[in-house]
Amino acid sequence: MDKKHLNFRTLQGYLDANLVMLSLKGEINASIINTFLGVALWGGIHDGEEPLTLHELASRIGLSETTVSRHLRYLGDWERQEKPGMGLVKTDTYPRNRRQKVASLTTKGVHLRDQLLAVLPDQRGMTKRRKQGPREIAARALCRMDGHPENIQFEGRPMWASYLPQVDAVLMAALPSDKLASVMAEEQVLKDNEPEDGA
Repeated sequence: MDKKHLNFRTLQGYLDANLVMLSLKGEINASIINTFLGVALWGGIHDGEEPLTLHELASRIGLSETTVSRHLRYLGDWERQEKPGMGLVKTDTYPRNRRQKVASLTTKGVHLRDQLLAVLPDQRGMTKRRKQGPREIAARALCRMDGHPENIQFEGRPMWASYLPQVDAVLMAALPSDKLASVMAEEQVLKDNEPEDGA
């Protein structure tokens, strides 16, 4: 795979991640996304490490503490009175200094973080890929044509998988039964040889 293709795949991963965020709220500012990502990285307790206070979080993501507090309301349960927030984060009093606050992800926020990790490139700058069969390739293409991120979770599976019935209908109409059986057999071999983690 050449460097240009890897860079394209990296950019596609970032676009897909932004589309995941936009699917929750029709319009969302980039600094709010950064605040969410900051909480995902440094909020709550990870591996026994202390969570960052709001002041430390603001410093780490390059925003003022006032801005981060406003973003946390937007990302939390209530943006302001009678206007619901996104329900992705919660703030609590910092146990070591009751005048400080810390933020962490809600269950909904953890789910979103996991969706973002599914579409973002890994550390090597490539999306984790396994060999794809022709049905999957076609379903992913239809998904992209409709403007959806391929790997966002939809009804418990990746969005592209919801396009398999359309792909199967076209294949059944276009291919003789022996060719169709060959496509299905090839796909089964790929599935059988898939690594345990699906990467």
